[in-house]
Amino acid sequence: MNTRGFVVWCLCLFCLQISCNKKTASVKPQHIEDGLKSSEAPFSLSLETATFFRDIAYANVSERNTYDFFKPNQEAPSSLVIMIHGGGFVAGDKNNYYDSYKYRQLINYLLEQNIAVATINYRFIDPLAYSGILYSLEDVKLVLQHLRYFSNVFHFDTENVLLYGGSAGGAAAMWIGFQEDMADKTSNDPIKKESTRVQGIVALNVQANYDIVKWHTTVFSDFKKAEFDATSIQQIVKKHRLLATYGIEKIEELDAPKTQAYIQKTNMLEMLSANAPEFYLQTEDFENEIPTTLSELYHHPQHVNTIYKKAENVGAKGIYNCPAIHLNPINDESIEEFIIRKIGRQVK
Repeated sequence: MNTRGFVVWCLCLFCLQISCNKKTASVKPQHIEDGLKSSEAPFSLSLETATFFRDIAYANVSERNTYDFFKPNQEAPSSLVIMIHGGGFVAGDKNNYYDSYKYRQLINYLLEQNIAVATINYRFIDPLAYSGILYSLEDVKLVLQHLRYFSNVFHFDTENVLLYGGSAGGAAAMWIGFQEDMADKTSNDPIKKESTRVQGIVALNVQANYDIVKWHTTVFSDFKKAEFDATSIQQIVKKHRLLATYGIEKIEELDAPKTQAYIQKTNMLEMLSANAPEFYLQTEDFENEIPTTLSELYHHPQHVNTIYKKAENVGAKGIYNCPAIHLNPINDESIEEFIIRKIGRQVK
């Protein structure tokens, strides 16, 4: 891509970000230290005793550093599900969950089970600042720590937390869950000292890692005979997306030690070990076995198959709902049943 094309792409991305923020830009973020005020719920809640808090700030870097919280007003401390929207780290919003009948039903169901729900926003890739996807991932981690630090305000048990996300949101959930505890005990910020360990992960249509240029040897190695190679992937992904993903300016920087170190920091697959919390992966089927579009490339069942193979090798425990590659959940366990099994038990 030439300089003009890159600038046009950046401007289009900027406009997309502005559009995604319109729903929340007019709402002033709330700060827990100042005292929270409940808001009218964005949809009808079947549990009348639930309280909704909108746009709670967890950082002051971006207007997207906010989350919403659905609090079951029960005497016993609740569990917590943190819902992380997808969008390739360039689009999406927590409000998307409220526009979906499926997720309105899920949130209501969880509240009825005394499971609180937080829906979160995070910073997008900024190609003009060469930020890469780590800004987004670090934001999601900070949300988890912020919620844990203020768990007494929201009345939930910090030992019963599960991460739930789709596509990029599911990848962020795995990036946190597959690593060892990222609590920074030396930080001057008490929030960053909070644990990042969770009790479970649900990831839908997820990517195995973000070492994209090597997917032909990892995720799609089974397609070697079909001549699906590095060139095939780069023809689908395009150079500007690779540059934005890693926060680099030129494609020649891709093999630089600094870039390779950055890629390793986002490689959830390499982080997976037997110490990871149990996870539930679900993905859709596509008309084309070999990916031909960006969506098919990023959401292909082979991502789940790659994670499955690594989990089997290291002894990690996962549930897989991916009929396209003949991976099915044990005893047909649903996502809702998985969540209840992991964090639905009443806390002491």
